[in-house]
Amino acid sequence: MSMKITLFSLILLLLANCLINYVECTESFTMKNTAINAPILAKTVRELPSQIYYDKVLGSWLGQMIGNILGLPTEGRFIEKPNPTYVTYYPRVPSGAFTDDDTSMEWVFLHMLEEHGFEITYSQIRDEWIEHINSAIWCANARARELMDKGYVPPETGSKKNNEYWGFIDAQIECELFGLIHPGMPSKAYEMAKFFARVTNDDYAVEAAAFYAAMFSCAFFESDVSLIVKTAFSLVPRDSLTWEVISNVIKWHEETGDWRETREKIWREYGSYGWISSPLNLASVVMAILYGNGDFEASLMIANSAGWDNDCNAATVGGLLGLIVGEKEIKEKWKKPLMNIYINTNRDNLPASEPITEIALRTQKMAEKAIIRYGGLITSRNGEKIYLIETEVPYAEPLNNFPMKTWREKDFLHRFVVAS
Repeated sequence: MSMKITLFSLILLLLANCLINYVECTESFTMKNTAINAPILAKTVRELPSQIYYDKVLGSWLGQMIGNILGLPTEGRFIEKPNPTYVTYYPRVPSGAFTDDDTSMEWVFLHMLEEHGFEITYSQIRDEWIEHINSAIWCANARARELMDKGYVPPETGSKKNNEYWGFIDAQIECELFGLIHPGMPSKAYEMAKFFARVTNDDYAVEAAAFYAAMFSCAFFESDVSLIVKTAFSLVPRDSLTWEVISNVIKWHEETGDWRETREKIWREYGSYGWISSPLNLASVVMAILYGNGDFEASLMIANSAGWDNDCNAATVGGLLGLIVGEKEIKEKWKKPLMNIYINTNRDNLPASEPITEIALRTQKMAEKAIIRYGGLITSRNGEKIYLIETEVPYAEPLNNFPMKTWREKDFLHRFVVAS
């Protein structure tokens, strides 16, 4: 079969060559607020097969739901001291997953992004809240919703001036989605999470939510939980209380191998903020991630037994570890009771239920838009869809890593040289 190159193809190839020359070298940049021992973010093109992305995102949604359901019966029960025993299985075995604010808010946010895209405005967010979020919300979320009815528009609804719960946990329990749709792009995940977090929260609570989203973004290409924490940490401003909290937990983890000793230090240092506060629960999440050391079940046990707002913290930790290990590595004992169904009990004008696998597919579609939006490409190999992503995850062990020049060149040749 001979190759025919049209004039149009030649022009495209010339343009491609210009692009290749422009991006031939790996681009690096240093964050202004890089933390002690935190890695420097570097842009590198990495390959992520779509099937692996889907497995990880499904694992993350399942992990969040598992952690949430595991922790609900003991939410707020262990304050000054942790639960003396590990809860090793669901105290109340569910018949399907269900809407709780740890997962339902992200479910609504996914719908918002599908409706309005990445350029969604605060006015559109307000309208979507009014249509879908009218019950089963508390603290900063509830106050923000009240303010919307009075005509306030975000970020006024989350500001210190108007929302007395601005420093509570709300934003950081509903931000993981923004990491899931920005695989390997932590700074993009960080910024989108901050935008949404300001609907309900302010200051350090916003930074905590953004930090979570950045961790989830990193976890697509990195399995070392310590490196995931430190990479996301590098994005947090040094003058934020969130920076101090994370820095202290990292230090305490290095000083002792017993998470209960670190938990005691956390309580002494940040207990005055309250058991539903952002700082206290942020510290608990970082502690569980570091001491769990990449083990899905161990991480969940620590997050849950640590107490405070533990259903929220176990949901975040379960979501991150589910993302790292993927759905296939989560044991059936956790997945089977969820029955691949997410039951809507409190989000107005949305489906009564939805398969969890469908939520993962919808998340994947949004991620594909983000990949293209930020300079990546979607191609195929042997019939399998492949994502080529301009990532910012340093020192990772990617599924495949090759020079930017190579994939740009191959993709343009594959797409624009006409064969007959």
